[in-house]
Amino acid sequence: MVSSPPIRSAAAGQVETVSERTYRALHTMVLTGALPPGQVLEERKLAEHLAVSRTPLRIALGRLLGENLVTRLSNGLLAVRWVGVEEYLELVQVRRVLESEAARLAAGTLPTHRLDALAARIRILRDHGRPDTVQHWQLDDEVHGMIAKAAGNRRLARLIAEARREMRLCTIDRLPLRLAESCTEHLAILEALKQGDAEAAARWMAEHLDRVRRGFLTLLDQR
Repeated sequence: MVSSPPIRSAAAGQVETVSERTYRALHTMVLTGALPPGQVLEERKLAEHLAVSRTPLRIALGRLLGENLVTRLSNGLLAVRWVGVEEYLELVQVRRVLESEAARLAAGTLPTHRLDALAARIRILRDHGRPDTVQHWQLDDEVHGMIAKAAGNRRLARLIAEARREMRLCTIDRLPLRLAESCTEHLAILEALKQGDAEAAARWMAEHLDRVRRGFLTLLDQR
């Protein structure tokens, strides 16, 4: 076990508390499925796995509870949240409204070199020939997070981030059928942002999320 004084993060070059490090590790485990939806979180096992004491672990779990990534069961234990079909579709609808407006507000505000660099990475992923879900999620987070932040409204960005996180808790695997199409849609959004065309950016973002919804429903029909 390790105690909870500050430690230095080599990656960030900044002092980082054990509770912060533990939170980031658990957050990643939840969103990547290492801790799958429905998984009961046993403090002793998690503390041993992460080599931390119960105190920073409980602080980290409390943050995940506040972010709605974990839920408290009737017996008092915590478990990773599970997002079902109905809730997933509701979240897509919420994102369509919020992110279309964010794209509208972000148009023309982002440096061209940043948009071009991101678009180049998306093209490489799209043309790679075989879906890489890890890279997809990284780029997806970058595209949508960048736009939400560029909209200039912190509350809007926070709501978008929350909806996106919760959608990741749906256990139905959707990526293989949509990866290439999603990349093409992201490229269209980035081009509209680059041109400063607010209406096109909003329209493409809405279309992108409409296609996410349709693709999800098509996948359900095939199951």
